[in-house]
Amino acid sequence: MMKELKIGRITSKKDYEKIAELIYSTDPYLYRDLFGDIECAKRVLTILLDDPRSVFHKDNYYLALLGKNIVGISALYKNTLKWDDSVVRNAFYEAKCKCPESFDTVSKYFWSVFDYVTTGISACNVTVLDGYRSNGIGTFLLEHLIMASGNATIDLNVIADNEPAVKLYAKHGFKVEEEYEDYGGFGNPPVMCLKMSRKNKNEGSE
Repeated sequence: MMKELKIGRITSKKDYEKIAELIYSTDPYLYRDLFGDIECAKRVLTILLDDPRSVFHKDNYYLALLGKNIVGISALYKNTLKWDDSVVRNAFYEAKCKCPESFDTVSKYFWSVFDYVTTGISACNVTVLDGYRSNGIGTFLLEHLIMASGNATIDLNVIADNEPAVKLYAKHGFKVEEEYEDYGGFGNPPVMCLKMSRKNKNEGSE
């Protein structure tokens, strides 16, 4: 299967709903609380993927393609990350969806995550479509992100008990920098997460 995989970019609106479903599936807490449900997520993300002010803008994403089928996605952020809840609220309005009760709480979380200038490059939303997992697609996406970064320092965050993801990142040179309590869902206690980093090989050299 690996030989048949290709990297693609988001070029067709007909793929937006599938991409939205994959984004929604990457976190069991954040996107449920941000969008409310999968149907609303598909409608709102279809708008946000086209908005350059959005952290969900299509230019941030890479696709794993098997033939013409999208079987995985990943995101790579190289610039200043800025969360703007008004952009998301406007997308809800345009999509004729109601913001869930949890929106303000999860939006405050995104303010803390996406309101800084990156010291390196951030990766997130690495996910593979159900039915295609354990076939090397996650590895394929991650290796492309490393290549696309130019081997610069890459930071990412992962839920601590997501053992397959943690092992995948560790295998590719990511080391745990910090263990911390992170957003665990609206009205729920926090969950333990790991900040992992893959350092530029030239950093610290004499």
